[in-house]
Amino acid sequence: MSLLKNLVFGMAARSLWKLRVAALQSALSPREKRQCLRMLFKIRDELGVLEHNGAEPEPFVRFLQTTITRSLARMKSTITLTINGSAVRFDMTPEIYNKYVDEIQTTKKVGPTQNLLMRAVHSEDKEALKSIIKMPGATMQIGSMLIEQYSPDIEITVGE
Repeated sequence: MSLLKNLVFGMAARSLWKLRVAALQSALSPREKRQCLRMLFKIRDELGVLEHNGAEPEPFVRFLQTTITRSLARMKSTITLTINGSAVRFDMTPEIYNKYVDEIQTTKKVGPTQNLLMRAVHSEDKEALKSIIKMPGATMQIGSMLIEQYSPDIEITVGE
């Protein structure tokens, strides 16, 4: 088990380093940053599984977890939507998106979408957004555009 654990930690450290270097480069597109985020989350989750198996985390694991958390905090995607001539900025993170998806139900869509918008909106644009979403249908239109801009384009095929 010790060899496997060391192998996983070594792979996580190398992957983390590559992702951090890529994330810090300004040439990354929003899609590439989202891919980096997903990989960082995967590494973080793998380390969490190992930690919860009863063993006290080693200093190296704690270092990796701290580094991943800091990297994730720096990797948010700022999306600017122009709504009726006003620019409104949204700072989307995987946490905000995932919370939105978890809140959506078949009978409740407007409330979770409004929560998404209010969580993600830049603090300086919050009052402008509050006045805009009072218009009928605005919440869903803005929310769908924000999700469309934030979500990656992926290709899915069924079967082979």
